[in-house]
Amino acid sequence: MPDHLSCGLAFHAADPAGVSVAPTLALAKGTEAEGPPDPRRDIPRFDGVTPDGRWAPEGFFLASCWFLRREAAEAVGPWIPAGERGSRPRRNGCTGRRRAVGIGVRPRITVLCLHAGARRGTYVARRSPGQERAAAWVAGGEAVRATLFELAALQHAREQAAARRRRIGRRLVSALAPFGLHPDAVRRWIARMGKGRWVAEGHARGRAVPEPPVGRRIPAGDPALSGGFGAGWHGPEPEGRWSAAGEAELLLRSPAPGLVLVLGLRSLAP
Repeated sequence: MPDHLSCGLAFHAADPAGVSVAPTLALAKGTEAEGPPDPRRDIPRFDGVTPDGRWAPEGFFLASCWFLRREAAEAVGPWIPAGERGSRPRRNGCTGRRRAVGIGVRPRITVLCLHAGARRGTYVARRSPGQERAAAWVAGGEAVRATLFELAALQHAREQAAARRRRIGRRLVSALAPFGLHPDAVRRWIARMGKGRWVAEGHARGRAVPEPPVGRRIPAGDPALSGGFGAGWHGPEPEGRWSAAGEAELLLRSPAPGLVLVLGLRSLAP
């Protein structure tokens, strides 16, 4: 958001914490069509919200919302590679040394996030229509921001109602955090998920694109191709897909070497 840097600097001018984080607004689900937030298809949610507004290991604080004083960054040191930990590197970055540097939580959301690991093809596409749409929302000012927060508040209320049934187990796992064991790492150890697997799976989703069938014609509206239409295309319709853009990106994986892909296109106007 336009006030992201100013809010962070103002917080550190009044608080001695070596590190500060803030909740974020994450677009958990959304359409790639242009236009304002759509309550029928766009689902923004709050990440990093804690019960008392203070830092907690359970809170997911995106690295884009971090502010660090130089001496705090030096005390924490570099991130441990994803393949050597049981959870995200950013979540482990300050868990073990938070008492030495001090972590504060800024009381304002100034980041809108689209998680790459949850979106098909994000690591191979050249453009991201979803990011471009979100950037237009940020530039749209307070009216669009208010709509996003309204939708996120409804989603948060639903999540809180569901979370009440899981609260006891979460507290037991969180009690291990003072010993340097992140709750995510404990859960994945219990689930027998090997080190690096969670991050590897996110990268795999980001690189996943459809593999078209061999030897038969498939219409553009077929759900098997839904993850292959990148930037430039309008949303799916019963008749298929259309584009009026200068470039329209189609992401497909070749089933085998030496095959030829034949694309059939038709003009909607002379």
